[in-house]
Amino acid sequence: MDETTIDTIINNINNNSDLESSIDLFYKLSYEDKLILLNNIAKIKTKEAGRFLNLIYEGEERKDLKKIIRKAIYKLRTVGVEVDEPQEKGEPVLKKYEIKPSHFGYMSNYDQNNEMFAIVGINLKGKDYIIVDGDIDFMEGLTNLNIMPTKKPEFDKIFDRERFNLPKHLTIAEVSPKFASYVINEASIKSGIFREEAKTLYERLKNIQSDIEKPEDIYYLPTPDVVQTISLEDILDHDFFESFLPEWEGMEDDLEKYMDIEKPSIILPPYMIAEKKDNFINSLIESDRIKRLLPHIKRTMENYALIFHFHKEYPYYKALIENLKKDNTTKDIARILIEKTLNMLVEAKEEEEEQTNLIVRPYEEK
Repeated sequence: MDETTIDTIINNINNNSDLESSIDLFYKLSYEDKLILLNNIAKIKTKEAGRFLNLIYEGEERKDLKKIIRKAIYKLRTVGVEVDEPQEKGEPVLKKYEIKPSHFGYMSNYDQNNEMFAIVGINLKGKDYIIVDGDIDFMEGLTNLNIMPTKKPEFDKIFDRERFNLPKHLTIAEVSPKFASYVINEASIKSGIFREEAKTLYERLKNIQSDIEKPEDIYYLPTPDVVQTISLEDILDHDFFESFLPEWEGMEDDLEKYMDIEKPSIILPPYMIAEKKDNFINSLIESDRIKRLLPHIKRTMENYALIFHFHKEYPYYKALIENLKKDNTTKDIARILIEKTLNMLVEAKEEEEEQTNLIVRPYEEK
């Protein structure tokens, strides 16, 4: 038995690589080895396995082997794997797969309104696509879902123009269509609206194979050797986090209390004010309303890790992932983000009061 060749073909199918060389290797195998290989391939329930079976079907001359290949393809189709019917000799099978529909997905980070988007492009035929564009609010989940037909060149033209004009801290990452549909469906569950459309989209793409399908897949993406160590504070100080200021239940009341500490009715030394602010934030982090927020913050961080990886910000990706694997990191992240949010809101309130004073008393000397 030619175990080396069989293993090579199996590995190529699993890695979706060197397909044409695998086909050549298959035809060089003995009849017995072909039977062994086909028996092993039948256990690989993936789209790539189905594609390989289709491609070897045309060139195989033995009727009994063609029957085994057809049976393996049928089994894959019965378990939900998207596989075409085998083509008879003379039909351009390789060419057919080269023009097979190509779906795509995109995801953004959060803007100054705590909103992001996820987009799925579903290829119907040729350049014809259905675009599913979901607007997602950090607190509410999915708030809007646009579904529209378009031509891919038209979409690319508009999308590239919008992406080019984004400010530095806003960014878009290309993600698998399956993960983009996961994000939309997850947000729809949270908001409770567009449930039928989101579920249909997710089901439509469930048989597509991709490296990243769910959040847990983000933890094990390949990276070059990274020796740079980045602190949690520096990660959250990256441009991509500039506009992300999480909201939470009772935030307005908390802001008033925080401002009372910032500007007490009696004069206190700075170290006492800093100590009171730390105690307030520590107490806030332990509150039930912030604890309810922690899973959403963790999911947000997973999305940002994927965005870092797409943009080849590997030190940030690796540092964030390593932190997310620890038990209490999400609480630490929440603390940093909430303190940042409160401080920025205090600054905004002070600027607003200053502008109001200028309008009310424009000639008053300072």
